[in-house]
Amino acid sequence: MQVNPMKTLHKYEYIHLFFNVLRYFSCNFDP
Repeated sequence: MQVNPMKTLHKYEYIHLFFNVLRYFSCNFDP
């Protein structure tokens, strides 16, 4: 079966993406 990759993302993958975004912003706003 062909499955849309966006629908196969697990909770932990979203959490990982979320922390990557947090790290990105913290790096940008760190003096």
